[in-house]
Amino acid sequence: MTETQIFTPFQFFRKSLKDHKYKVAGLFLCETLQAAFLLLLPFVIRDLIDAVQTYRQGAGPSIWEVINEPFWRFVWVNIGLVFFSRATGMILLFLAPVYGVEPRKRLIEHMQAHAFNFFQNRQSGALGNKIHQGVIGLRLGLWTFVFLIWPIAIKFIVASLLIFMADKEMGVVLAAWCLVYFAVVAKIASIKYKIVTRMSNERSRITGLVVDMASNIHSVKSFANEKWEQEKIDGAMNREIREARFFQLAREGMSWFYSAMSFSLMLGLLYMALNDYAAGDITVGDIAFIFSLILLLIEQCRGLSFTFSDFLEYMGQLRDGVDTIMKQHTLSDNAGADDININQGHVAFEDIHFSYGAEALEPVFNGLKLDVSAGQRIGLVGTSGAGKSTLVNLLMRFYDLNDGHILIDNQDIAKHTQGSLRNQIAVIPQDTSLFHRSLLENIRYGKLSATDDEVIKAAKAAHMHDFIKLLPDGYNTMVGERGLKLSGGQRQRIAIARAILKDAPILILDEATSALDSESEALIQDSLEGLMKGKTVIAIAHRLSTIANLDRLIVMEKGKIIEDGTHSELLKQKGTYARLWAMQSGGFLKES
Repeated sequence: MTETQIFTPFQFFRKSLKDHKYKVAGLFLCETLQAAFLLLLPFVIRDLIDAVQTYRQGAGPSIWEVINEPFWRFVWVNIGLVFFSRATGMILLFLAPVYGVEPRKRLIEHMQAHAFNFFQNRQSGALGNKIHQGVIGLRLGLWTFVFLIWPIAIKFIVASLLIFMADKEMGVVLAAWCLVYFAVVAKIASIKYKIVTRMSNERSRITGLVVDMASNIHSVKSFANEKWEQEKIDGAMNREIREARFFQLAREGMSWFYSAMSFSLMLGLLYMALNDYAAGDITVGDIAFIFSLILLLIEQCRGLSFTFSDFLEYMGQLRDGVDTIMKQHTLSDNAGADDININQGHVAFEDIHFSYGAEALEPVFNGLKLDVSAGQRIGLVGTSGAGKSTLVNLLMRFYDLNDGHILIDNQDIAKHTQGSLRNQIAVIPQDTSLFHRSLLENIRYGKLSATDDEVIKAAKAAHMHDFIKLLPDGYNTMVGERGLKLSGGQRQRIAIARAILKDAPILILDEATSALDSESEALIQDSLEGLMKGKTVIAIAHRLSTIANLDRLIVMEKGKIIEDGTHSELLKQKGTYARLWAMQSGGFLKES
């Protein structure tokens, strides 16, 4: 199944507004009224100036008697400005700390629910950066729109109306100027938006490369490839610089356009105002009023050119995050799916067909059938590419089948929830990846409700307890990113301790002892023998000696089962298994 968009950036933005719709509506209302009151200032100042002019011409016994009404209008307008400004501050007191929390949670939850191949095709560092930058873009985009773009739009509308009331010709000129200015700004903005999107992609790529390098620093240093890694990062940074130059060029072009438009507007309106004043159509107060508004609007326009740039950059960050994360899940639970209940552990692969996407050259499985009795311990044998790991990944439902069914205790796993299925299967992988947390937390991951005593008991069974006791912080020792502070064998013992703690009816062993020395392996084999009792076990091994004593061995080749039997039975057949057994050197299977 291909990934399709489930949320557009606009839909995601709108959804985030609905999370706090009353507070956001309050912000818009307060900013609207604040902008309106700000524009009323030149209006009341005009009346105040005209009243003073009237007094100077001898009207009224007292200046306060003449300016009484315009003076109090001036006072109330300023009170309104302060009131709505502080009302905005009070709303932000409750909105700012929480806005973005729900969108971040929504992105993380959606990302976690993606199928396994979603993460295989993307860098983990880039995914984290896209979520982080997307939420930042969401927050700053809203603040920019509410506090900068929206008030400017209100000011332009109200100012045009007020100037039109004072002088109709000037009002028409200003309206026409606004249409031309915003049309050009919108065109340049669309160009900048595309540039910002490319810049955001390059930033995420840089983050992904840095995280990838840091996560594999042992390999980087072992092969002395620091310079090569730096060159890869430098290449991405150079591409970002190139896009940033294009962005700055567009920004500078907008600034030149603003300067030319502002100069022409001021010159034109000044010419009209002087002619109207000479004709006696407007007063000195009208001139002060009109040019107070014009200067205010021109200053707002200067800020708007940069504000638009910032807003588009934030929207580009949001779009980059949403476009990457908020895609339709390719693997999901059916509507109304219930939990699977595994009591015995009978596993049946019934005529399964599977391939890794439409681009796969050939299917991995084309009608494979395999029945594993409850409590049976089987080993999967074959060279790399035979389909062993894919088979257990399908059992875990990391992928959905193209056709066929996988049944556990006669229950089709595709009809039940993924979480309930995986809760009842324990896996000991070949490469155990740990969290950058304490040993206690990493072991407890097998059963989150386990007590400290249960964790210690599992660690003892996995022969880890004595090693942990020697550490200064004991079970509270941090293991480092992906467990890099521990040896491969120690990480694998944690995986075994997790499985012991989980105590699931089905156990999957993927080279469970491959990273252990001979002495540790002997101890772990004893632990595994106890762990496997009463469970259905599917073990993958290249070292055939580790699975020779299992109940049944399945030899696979190119997605097909070519041999099936016990160790002794397969040796007697003198087929592929016997040949692989004979090819072993030091207990390892030579890959073909």
